[in-house]
Amino acid sequence: MKIRPFLAVLPVVLVLGGCAVDGTPIAAARQVTVTVTAPGDAPPPESSAPAGSIPAKTPLPDACSLLTQEEANTLAGRTLLDMEPAGVEFGAATMCQFAGNPEDPGIAQVTVFVGDGVEKSLQIDRDTLKHTFTQPAGIGDEAWQEDGNIFVRKGTVWVQISLVLLTDDAENVVPLQEAAKLALSRF
Repeated sequence: MKIRPFLAVLPVVLVLGGCAVDGTPIAAARQVTVTVTAPGDAPPPESSAPAGSIPAKTPLPDACSLLTQEEANTLAGRTLLDMEPAGVEFGAATMCQFAGNPEDPGIAQVTVFVGDGVEKSLQIDRDTLKHTFTQPAGIGDEAWQEDGNIFVRKGTVWVQISLVLLTDDAENVVPLQEAAKLALSRF
């Protein structure tokens, strides 16, 4: 006896009821298509995703893997505290901070950010707040730099390196670019 593969495409209507705005009942309906396959059947074609669906995200590199402690110390020109990861996406830290060491005179901090928030931060600084930016050449697929920050993109991944240091920002332009090149070389 031969078993035939099973593939069904079922229209499903979702209805939301019982909701109200200002005492007025709301009913909403939406039709979606659900594809059901039996084990061993080929998966449905990729184009079967409903319009407007969110594409799968690329896993991000861990922000704390992009600069070493020694590299952060070199960028800041002093000894910083050990890296502190924060924010997690797909098991990787999206922020890594090297805070100033209270035993070392002066103020310094290096922070590395990875992910969608970097692009949003760039857009706010550049387009909304109208910060002054330059576009350094030869760093990733796209790079933007302002005083104390460099934003770089490789493929779909954005990285920001932020440097807080009480020196003339012009002195930090090239060191930030070098740090960005190192970070991009690690993924």
